Amino acid sequence: MKNQTLQQIAGQLATADSVVLLTHTKPDGDCIGSAVGLGVALRAMGKNVRVFCPDELPSRLRFLLLPPGIDEPVEYICTDADFPCDWLSVSVDVASRERTGAADHLDEVDIMLDHHAEGSPFGTFQYIDPTAAATGEIIFDLISFYMEQGAITRDTYLTACAALYAAIASDTGCFRYANTTERTLRIAADMKAAGVDFGWANKPLFESRDAADVIASSVALSTIELLCGGRVAFMVVDAALMRRHNVRENDFGAAIGVARDIAGVQMAVKIRQSEGDSTLWSVSVRSDESVDSAAFCAAIGGGGHLRAAGATLRAATPQEAREKMLAMIEREFSCP
Repeated sequence: MKNQTLQQIAGQLATADSVVLLTHTKPDGDCIGSAVGLGVALRAMGKNVRVFCPDELPSRLRFLLLPPGIDEPVEYICTDADFPCDWLSVSVDVASRERTGAADHLDEVDIMLDHHAEGSPFGTFQYIDPTAAATGEIIFDLISFYMEQGAITRDTYLTACAALYAAIASDTGCFRYANTTERTLRIAADMKAAGVDFGWANKPLFESRDAADVIASSVALSTIELLCGGRVAFMVVDAALMRRHNVRENDFGAAIGVARDIAGVQMAVKIRQSEGDSTLWSVSVRSDESVDSAAFCAAIGGGGHLRAAGATLRAATPQEAREKMLAMIEREFSCP
């Protein structure tokens, strides 16, 4: 592995004919917005571009594939048959190799672009900036370099910036979270001054929920328990509960944030059983400034951000999954 400057990364991308952008499992606004923003620029430079993720794109994020200014959406693939093994591979916003879902396709990932402070660096070449609030900030610097060099037009820059604004706004909670920095706000100001329409991303990200997401949130919240004197909000969603209410794994987008917003709650934890593998549980954690979500999840092989992280858990039954998480919570908060 070799650390690169952003200019060196830009040069490597510029010489490639075809690029596959790898995003992480359970895609979020930062990984998709960042990949699309970079993809728009590379496509305008004459490259073949595909965004790969092993998971389907949640309906609430599909708008990101077609930012204003282009007629054809950036191509998103999630099936093995479509994976281009001989293209330059670039991971975007992925903290560990396993989360690319591309292990069966690639011996090595060519380039890693990421902002997570806690992770397992991989890739032949890498650029990691843990001071960035979102990977979208890194890609913004990259496309700004292309703009300065005359490799992309102003129109392409504006289109890419629309997707990158969505990436940054998503990971900062529309600039509400503690990871928002002066740099973050300056980037947003530069985008606004250039003419980027923030409303294009803000409404679907923060002011719109499809019916399945609302129903799924109500299902998850119906299981909520307040533990450790009200400092922890804990939710358990098993496959039987999902079937009963006709909701799917990808529909649970908002519940964890609602649970964290309860007065007095320092950490919200949601565990959700996989529909395809009953022994596999997805763990989502959100916290305030008093708890390190990433460190909490690292104990079971996960990771993420200080205030938002995730992991997977193996348990034979819902009761076992519940007991494992309760034990972790009790250790973290020293409560019975």
